[in-house]
Amino acid sequence: MKAHKDEANNSIRWSPKMRTAVTNIEGPPVVGLCAMQVLREKFVNAGNLDTRVRIIGVGRVGGPTAMLYSDDLGKSWQQVDIHDKAAMAFDVHFFNRNEGFIAAATHADPAQSSALILSTTDGGKTWTNAWQSTRSFELTWKIAFPTREVGYVTIQSYNPDPTVKERFVAKTTDGGKTWAELPLVSDHKVREFGVGFLDARTGWVGAVPNGFQTTDGGATWKAVEMGNAVNKIRILETDSSQVGYAIGMNVHRIEVPKPKK
Repeated sequence: MKAHKDEANNSIRWSPKMRTAVTNIEGPPVVGLCAMQVLREKFVNAGNLDTRVRIIGVGRVGGPTAMLYSDDLGKSWQQVDIHDKAAMAFDVHFFNRNEGFIAAATHADPAQSSALILSTTDGGKTWTNAWQSTRSFELTWKIAFPTREVGYVTIQSYNPDPTVKERFVAKTTDGGKTWAELPLVSDHKVREFGVGFLDARTGWVGAVPNGFQTTDGGATWKAVEMGNAVNKIRILETDSSQVGYAIGMNVHRIEVPKPKK
């Protein structure tokens, strides 16, 4: 897909002409993907510092699960079988080629599902349950690691019982070895989606009908206007600030000055 300038209305439009189907994926057909990560690693190449890229994808809502990766910028793809570890997969975060996490669920039927976080230390050859909720009608959704040690995962509830109001976020402070639930809000109407953090303490959760912000690492949260159903939160760095984009039914933007050293 290629962008071009529309001179008539002075806007950027996307053209589908460059879009081609990926057909060179080893293994069974991939029905759908929910998230992709571009992992960049520094390494020494013939005496020079270089960067190698791995593209990782996982999916999907409703199943079946799939994980695939490419080490040649998409020319070829390999699959990792995770179907016996999770029934749905929604997001992926690797620190390096060996250590990573998948936000997942235990069952394709939300009524029978618990939220699940999988972890691997060998590039996906083996997976363990890093954390699992004790409630039904729950899924995970998105992952944010603002530091190597501190990470957050949103937890969705589809419980139709209006008396079930508590909503939670999973947090780790030891690089994903252990996880704990943090209360987000007591409101049956809330369903969580995206998550993004400026640092270990300041961040946001996108949700229906509104978003939430914390400045104390998730100990407390307050409702904020950042758009409805924000599924992705992206933080970009400039020389003087951090710029956040909340992407849902609309796109919202926030710019926060970097602390002076």
